Amino acid sequence: MSDTHPTGRSATTIGSEDRWLRLLYMVIFAIISYSLLWLILFLAAVQFILAWINGQPNDNLRDFTVKLDAYFRDCLDFLGYASAVVPFPFSPLASAGGAPAPAKPAAKAKRRSRKQKPEPDPAPPTDETAPLEDD
Repeated sequence: MSDTHPTGRSATTIGSEDRWLRLLYMVIFAIISYSLLWLILFLAAVQFILAWINGQPNDNLRDFTVKLDAYFRDCLDFLGYASAVVPFPFSPLASAGGAPAPAKPAAKAKRRSRKQKPEPDPAPPTDETAPLEDD
């Protein structure tokens, strides 16, 4: 029913014979996942507003949503039978360190107008297109 985790805390797993217990956990984590989805959407809207006001995203809020995303993914993996490990608080919280940190945007690139098109490089003249010289 439980496996040892590298942190020393045991991870609770559900076997195929524990159908009623799994159903109970699935109902609990379905409610948690639904709430997490709305929380993540709310934080995305807050992040958008803060980025609009400050000109850059809030690093603390971004780090928090990365951790929420990892927990949400753990819940969905359990609900979809991709994992038999029951998510936090019944098992250790998965670290979000496995997910790559989002790259910080570089300096703003200048927007090009739709009317301006880059001019093609002129092709060097060939013998067929070279101008004829008058003698």
